Amino acid sequence: MEENVQRIFSIMIAVLVFFLLPMYVAFEKKDDIAYALAVRITSELTENIRNNGYISKKMFDSYISKMATTGNTYEINMEHKSYRYNPVICAYSDSTLSTLTGTFEYEIYKLNYLAGTITYAGNTYGNLVLSYVRNEEVYTEDKILDVLSKTSSVIYTGMTDAMYRTTLLSTISLESNLYSSGALGAVYPMNKGDDFSIRVTNTNTTTAEIFFNTLTLGMVSEHLPRVYINYGCTIQSEKYR
Repeated sequence: MEENVQRIFSIMIAVLVFFLLPMYVAFEKKDDIAYALAVRITSELTENIRNNGYISKKMFDSYISKMATTGNTYEINMEHKSYRYNPVICAYSDSTLSTLTGTFEYEIYKLNYLAGTITYAGNTYGNLVLSYVRNEEVYTEDKILDVLSKTSSVIYTGMTDAMYRTTLLSTISLESNLYSSGALGAVYPMNKGDDFSIRVTNTNTTTAEIFFNTLTLGMVSEHLPRVYINYGCTIQSEKYR
């Protein structure tokens, strides 16, 4: 009886060593290849966006098509941080600009700035200096994909939620006539200096993960992504202008 138990145990070990483990290693290698391919595809998209300053529907559709070749399904999160620099008038206590005494909107007080003094709430401010403040607005994939779902004659400026601008692409003067035929479809443009990031996570359970859970008797019940990519860039050009 004891010999039979040992034989059964030996057979199980042999199956594990000579069949299951090599299969697991092979499927792990497949996941590694899928990860490397997804990284390359995502980095190419990010580099393209960085150098051109926009993402078009054609670019995004091509990206989704290429990612499908990895054999996985993905959750894709995009984020665009738009920066606006608005002019303001800074008033200081003396000519050494040591103490800031007030900040005023340039568009409202520009004539006072040219005159040299600003009177506000009974106080007169001098030593005026023109400066800028940076405002940041964040747009996620919901806004980006909403823009890309529009027709090719819609352009989104990337400034405020309400700031949609419809203009025929063929009437816009663009570098290298990028949009002269509207071939790129809808376009989501960004400004030079803006930040763009994309985060990609696989949502499916891969075969290697199934094998791992089987070999560990389900000790790891939580789904652990086999593909997690987080890429970002700062926009360097505005080739849609």
